[in-house]
Amino acid sequence: MSKRLFMSILIIVQIFLIGFIAFVSLNQVKLQRDVYLNPSPYAKKVNKNQIAPVHTFATDAYENLSLYEPSGENNSLKDAKFYGDFDSYNGIENNKDNPQSIDLWINDFNTSQIVVVVNDDFDELQVKLNNEEFIQSQGLRVEYGFNEFIYASGNGSTNFYGIRKPLLVPEKITNNKILNEVYSKRVYIINVAVNSNDKITDGNVNLDFEITGINKTDSSKNYTSNSLIKVDLFPIDYNPQNGEDSKIDFNLFSFPEWASDYYNKSYDDGHPSKMINSNGIEEEIDPLNYNQYIEFNWNKYWGPQFEYLSKNMGMDWFQLNAVDSWNMNWTYELGFKREYHNPWKIKRKSLNFLSWTYTGDFDTSNSQNKDIKFDDIKEGLTIPASDWESFDRYLNLMADAGMKRGMINSLNGAWGTQGKSIDIYNTKTEEYFKVPSSIIDSNGSKDAEGRKYSNWWFEQLKNHMDTEPDWVDKIDLYYYLDEKDPWQTTETNDWLYEIDPEKEYLHFAVSDWERDIDYKKMEKYDHADYVWVYMLDIYNQKNKNFSEFTKRRNSKGLHTGQYSLDADNTFNLARAEPGILGYTQAALYKQDSPNFMKYSLTGWEDGISSWSSDFNDYDFVNMTYISGDTVWAYPKYNNETSEGKQSIMNDEKIEFNPSTRLEQLAVGTKNMQKIDYLINKNGLSKEIINSNVYSGLKLTKKLSRTKFDLNFTDTSIPSPTNTNSFVKKYLKAGKGPDEIEAYKVIINNLKQATRSYYIAKGKE
Repeated sequence: MSKRLFMSILIIVQIFLIGFIAFVSLNQVKLQRDVYLNPSPYAKKVNKNQIAPVHTFATDAYENLSLYEPSGENNSLKDAKFYGDFDSYNGIENNKDNPQSIDLWINDFNTSQIVVVVNDDFDELQVKLNNEEFIQSQGLRVEYGFNEFIYASGNGSTNFYGIRKPLLVPEKITNNKILNEVYSKRVYIINVAVNSNDKITDGNVNLDFEITGINKTDSSKNYTSNSLIKVDLFPIDYNPQNGEDSKIDFNLFSFPEWASDYYNKSYDDGHPSKMINSNGIEEEIDPLNYNQYIEFNWNKYWGPQFEYLSKNMGMDWFQLNAVDSWNMNWTYELGFKREYHNPWKIKRKSLNFLSWTYTGDFDTSNSQNKDIKFDDIKEGLTIPASDWESFDRYLNLMADAGMKRGMINSLNGAWGTQGKSIDIYNTKTEEYFKVPSSIIDSNGSKDAEGRKYSNWWFEQLKNHMDTEPDWVDKIDLYYYLDEKDPWQTTETNDWLYEIDPEKEYLHFAVSDWERDIDYKKMEKYDHADYVWVYMLDIYNQKNKNFSEFTKRRNSKGLHTGQYSLDADNTFNLARAEPGILGYTQAALYKQDSPNFMKYSLTGWEDGISSWSSDFNDYDFVNMTYISGDTVWAYPKYNNETSEGKQSIMNDEKIEFNPSTRLEQLAVGTKNMQKIDYLINKNGLSKEIINSNVYSGLKLTKKLSRTKFDLNFTDTSIPSPTNTNSFVKKYLKAGKGPDEIEAYKVIINNLKQATRSYYIAKGKE
């Protein structure tokens, strides 16, 4: 090819690229998804003299019904601008004759929301469930409160269709029955969560809520609006708890020490100086006393969190480390001597109760530059008895809270065969040293030092479990590999099968990027009870390798799922709709891999969060916590204010505040469990899922067309338009249904099938 021809082609390519980039930039707004709130098509016209001081209506909880453009980097509604047509909200009918309804089966969980439109000035808003005692007598437990609004920055989205506008989103769920900061011409949200027990009988009950605007200076101006939520009860036992027998499940990759570290910063030394123990006696805090650490944090933070996750949401997974890790004590990074096994210094991904200690005389210095062989230190290597006591104490509390599956992060936290992620404390030098952690060496030999250390650890665990601590029959432990080399997964599979073929002590779980799954060695994953695969999108039916992988594992009764799907910026979930997580479970079910692991963060401290399309590791916004795709819960109090710190120290048991998206993941999981039950009973066709889940839905610009249609009962959506045209598929904003509309259609079919199945069951 001549140089002139080559340069001409290069210029043409450059012109095309420049033109394409310019086109995309000029049409950026048209390409983005839109969450603008406009209920006009479903709202009646209301004369000004008919507008009530407080207007309410109930609806499903799948979508955000109140959004604001913030006045700055803050979570306040004071100067925020409502992102929608506020006036038409008053025209949405509060239908007490045909109220919003939710279905509950035995041991079920479902949610709704009440939209509160404030048209006048009030000092407070109050909400009360008038018939709570009666509701409880019917086998139901109701939790409700005003949602708090969280700043969503609008940064981080790389997808053309991502929602990039900064917004305030009502995604922090609380039990607050009184709202003290109330402004006129605002829309507030009350979240309502309902659990059923195994004593329910068929029929229905109405939750009768009373919402009152309070004027403290003139009580005659107080105004009350009532909203009903109908609960239809079906005593169908479908085993909804996320146990080993359920292939439809969800798990949180999360660590409780994030929350305790955040809250404990309120104390001068990162912990209280004194505490009241379980016997009611005040005692001094010893920073190295793990039993004190567990008791204090469990009673104050962790207990409410795990009990909520288990008893409300049916999520029974938790995580621990197998050994002290490099980031367990952060003063080490600052140049100070690393303190031994101080739990109060644990920040994230490093909670561990079992320290490895060495009491011998072998020279363990300079361990970074030399390999310390197992045989040289094995005689002085031990795990202190007090650590096993703390380990048991923690797992017993987990079991009491309903947790059933504990993931122990693998000993080898590094990539490659040269990793040294096992930290051992030399009691004589009072310093940590590192030893090899890979179960094979650089030549592929299994006679690796890391394997010897790993075998030693397993023997210690095995011997302890043989003493039969209380938790041992209630909790299954899983050796967990988090995004490691393909060979490390396959070798660990074989190693665990070698040392514990019947999984008497350790099960096996793996998460990995799809590119790192070794599809040529599928049999090398057969010992793994759970494999979660990172996909860049949720539509993977055409991935033949993954389909074969899933098919093989399903045939063996093994669990396969996906994770980090909410990082798909098509959704940009912080500013999209909570129900997208229910739709995601439907998409995974369609692919026969309905096991969702949500990579989660607290996201409570600026500069410490990651893995989110909205909240990254740099200071683009000066706030303590903001909305992010992986933020699954929010702090009750702000630890950066004096008032917040005092509240943290005064509150004996701090409320757990999940995000609306986490709650909808739980609801979506239970919905899919019920759908799977009905499909297996021939009460519903899987075609309901297949025909309502497809990739074309994410091209829709408007989210969602049905948001204010409180009587939406459709049971089908338009068929997808197949096209290979790049312009039609990617650049032309869609006007059809979106994921939430499809999800609502699926739920409508579930409701119909539930009634048909229950009637037919009664006739048998």
